[in-house]
Amino acid sequence: MLFISHRGNTVGPKPELENTEGHIQEALNKQYFVEVDVWKIKDDWLLGHDEPQHATSEKFISQPRLLLHAKNLEAFKCMIDLELHCFWHQEDFYTLTSRGIIISYPGYASGKDTICMQPELLSMDTIADAYAICSDYIDVFRGVKEERTVSFNETR
Repeated sequence: MLFISHRGNTVGPKPELENTEGHIQEALNKQYFVEVDVWKIKDDWLLGHDEPQHATSEKFISQPRLLLHAKNLEAFKCMIDLELHCFWHQEDFYTLTSRGIIISYPGYASGKDTICMQPELLSMDTIADAYAICSDYIDVFRGVKEERTVSFNETR
């Protein structure tokens, strides 16, 4: 299972830090993948959830462990052209990334080929076979997964 930090968060939401390069880099340094909200306005790349807030660069968003959530059409088209791993959705129950991976909307079931967004809204049994989970609390989920693996191995 892949563990994806939501907007750079690892131990809970931090709205003032979300989608900032420093916060994202901290999650990358912890070996997480990171889901990031990206805008393209004219020649500028920007990060931010509800609006473009933080300047960034093509180089920064091109890092291999980023999953880029296009927030406007220009960003989506440019990221597709750059062959970056990206997706677009609003309130669709499911969508596909540019690499063909299914993403479930928060609170919706996931499966073995699915990235489960906000798994904290579902039971652990429901997300056990997910391809990946994306959460603001990803440290907690990684810890639970490691505990279950250790417990299973100890009982064999």
